[in-house]
Amino acid sequence: MVAIALFSREQTTPPTVTLAVWVGLVALAASIVLACYKYRDRVATHLVLRGLQVSQLLAINYWFWLTREPITESLPLYHCRLAMWAMVLLRDSKLKTFFALLGVVGGVLSIGYAEFYPYPWLHATQYSYYFGHVFLLANCLLHLWSTRNWLSDREIAVGVLGLNLLLAVFNTALGSNYGYTHLTPVLGSDQVWLNVAAVSLLLIGLMIGAQRLVQRKL
Repeated sequence: MVAIALFSREQTTPPTVTLAVWVGLVALAASIVLACYKYRDRVATHLVLRGLQVSQLLAINYWFWLTREPITESLPLYHCRLAMWAMVLLRDSKLKTFFALLGVVGGVLSIGYAEFYPYPWLHATQYSYYFGHVFLLANCLLHLWSTRNWLSDREIAVGVLGLNLLLAVFNTALGSNYGYTHLTPVLGSDQVWLNVAAVSLLLIGLMIGAQRLVQRKL
């Protein structure tokens, strides 16, 4: 029965997130991150978190296959999905650090301002959204706490702008909105180049700040 509920195709409404629920979700995410920091030097910590991330990716991609979701939604081209795959597949490198910084920013924003799917709490989409971002945040921080492959501000800026321009091309071809380059929630703008500029400037500033904050704490 749990398996059926987990992959149910019957839509309802998104779960109601009251202030108490929001505080609980943020507190749970913070507790997991703090536990990862405490045991960051243990190989088992890295293996467990990577395994949990893989389980989340398998769950959401099975869901996409089961429901035959269109490619405008199911491709791993959102910033956080790209970072999830990077944390699982890449070795320690500047490229992995880039996606780790992207994942930290995306993870914090997604947990702090959660937008759940129109399904019950106990569903693959909710597991993937919430815990996927928590595992992403933890995996990205585990990488940043141990790497020495740091990026210059220029490398971050060029990487973000290049990625968002590439996403804009994909979105134009597919009619999708990966990376919010075609329709940005806060601006409410459908001007592609304005959205690319706004999203890029925001990510560049936050990623540079995140890297400096992590380096200061090491």
